[in-house]
Amino acid sequence: MSEKFLKPRSIELPVELRDKILEDAFLTSVQGRILESFSEALEEGGFTSDEENEFRSELSKLSLKDLNGVLSMPHELKQMRLPRLHERVESGMSVHEIVMQLVKEAQERGFTIGYHMSASDIKPKPGGMARPDSWTIDGKEQDHRDNDMPMAYYSTSLSHLYGKKRARFLYIIRSEMGEHTTHKQDNDGAWGRATKLDIVEKLEYEDVMKEARMRANGMLEQGSESAE
Repeated sequence: MSEKFLKPRSIELPVELRDKILEDAFLTSVQGRILESFSEALEEGGFTSDEENEFRSELSKLSLKDLNGVLSMPHELKQMRLPRLHERVESGMSVHEIVMQLVKEAQERGFTIGYHMSASDIKPKPGGMARPDSWTIDGKEQDHRDNDMPMAYYSTSLSHLYGKKRARFLYIIRSEMGEHTTHKQDNDGAWGRATKLDIVEKLEYEDVMKEARMRANGMLEQGSESAE
């Protein structure tokens, strides 16, 4: 990882540890942004303020893997699923049960978040006629491993992020790591590819990295103070 963020007092830390700290800070920043848009989608789906707070509280109890699985729900799917899930809440199903259902689905199909860098400002395509907006990244590069089908690529970590030097936008997509999926994985899951990627969120890469570096430096300062 080439990102430099450590202050002089921390320069003696091993490179692996510095990378891990920045990776964690990066993921935290990404998750925070997804949570905000998820909250807006819950409201649009009919969830009350109290139900939304309860939903977020349930998410805070999840493991990192399960949280990423739930947060990977694509923009298009949120428009369809959340109103239906709220109908179940109105019928007596608890918010806890709703979240656990989403966790189970993510576990069974290997859902998690992935990262796609692009200079293109991809916007949702209006669905019309009561259909949800479609927001996807279509494959453009022919891949000989897939009979020259056009594929779109993504990484599952900051350290393997491709194209960050020339791209402005960081697209959060739903990665599918399960057995029965059209997604293909490389390098033990560090990279993935598919003919189409479902977008969860669009972020400005430099904004995310600026926040991540600030978080990382804060974590390092706390560690230095604790050690003194």
